[in-house]
Amino acid sequence: MHNSVFAIIPSRQEFGRDSGSEPSSPYYGQDIDPEQDHIRLLTLLPGTHDGPITCTTAIVNLSSKPTYTALSYVWGDPSDRLPITFNGVSAFPITRNLHTALTHLRDPSNPQIFWIDALCINQDHANEKPHQIQLMGDIYRNASTTCIWLGPSTPTSDLAISLIRSLDGTNLSSPSNSPSPSGLRAIAEIQSCPWWSRVWVIQEALLSPDPIIRCGAQTLSMESFMVLDDIRRGWHRPSQTYHHSAINTITNLSLALRNPFSGIVTYWPDARIRLLNPTPSSSPSTLAEWAYYLSDFQATDPRDKIYGLLGLASEADRKIMKFALENNMSASQVYTRAMMWFLMTARNLLQLSFDTDSRASCAVGEKGRTLPSWVIDFSENAG
Repeated sequence: MHNSVFAIIPSRQEFGRDSGSEPSSPYYGQDIDPEQDHIRLLTLLPGTHDGPITCTTAIVNLSSKPTYTALSYVWGDPSDRLPITFNGVSAFPITRNLHTALTHLRDPSNPQIFWIDALCINQDHANEKPHQIQLMGDIYRNASTTCIWLGPSTPTSDLAISLIRSLDGTNLSSPSNSPSPSGLRAIAEIQSCPWWSRVWVIQEALLSPDPIIRCGAQTLSMESFMVLDDIRRGWHRPSQTYHHSAINTITNLSLALRNPFSGIVTYWPDARIRLLNPTPSSSPSTLAEWAYYLSDFQATDPRDKIYGLLGLASEADRKIMKFALENNMSASQVYTRAMMWFLMTARNLLQLSFDTDSRASCAVGEKGRTLPSWVIDFSENAG
């Protein structure tokens, strides 16, 4: 079946290397060649909404421009898992949130091709993960579309999406920009979904050519949330001016909007032009620049506060952090290495004006290990 969807790259066994997976593993015979830009793509087989989930993977060359949808989502509680059939292995456990997403995204008649980190990366293969993390920026940049999964729909999420669709960014004083109290609560609820606060989603959304937000069966563009952010700030985008006269109308709406991703949405158009269609005069996107946003975002592994931004970083940034990735450095070592690089490359020390409360004299999740006083503890909110 795979041959009808995309060309399969030989496994590492066929390259003459030993497999890094046990015969009982769903990845057996599918080890990725670390010298190539190989990734796995997942085929989600058709099924009914309540039927069992079955999927398979095959290795492809990313530079061959395969067609696939990247999934941006939150793993959820790692202890709450449900079974699927994966590469012939029955009862393979995945988190409930991913299981719910696959149930909603599955087509009843046709196979669909996805890139999903939890399944397309062998999470038990220590050498594979660093290789794939370095490719993740390109994975999202080359996806045909990215599905941003907020979760299953609820009565309040359906109301929120309807209200957000009706917002008028051209007339900030429009009655549609003043939802009822129940509408405000609905918008606040959808804005509090865990997706908005995870560090990995910054690059996943910004680098995707066509990101679509999905909540159950309902969809919205990121531009809809950009309008919501404009109204919150009283920013009239067509005239590029602030309309302070509209502030009274939108005060309640402003209280319903704010989440960690709001700062990204504020600069959404400019950031995407700079990342996806840079001009010769554009300044390069740097790791230090994006690290400024980290304090409100969360990551289960504190090292991901840096690794989750590498797709947005310059080539020089990525080369510096590649050593940390491939040598499995601790969180404190990663932060120290990053901070040394920031200090060496900063054109202006104001670029490094992070929240001083995050300067560490404490451990970063590793017993007995502390950070130097001049290193930012980016692990704040990790978890």
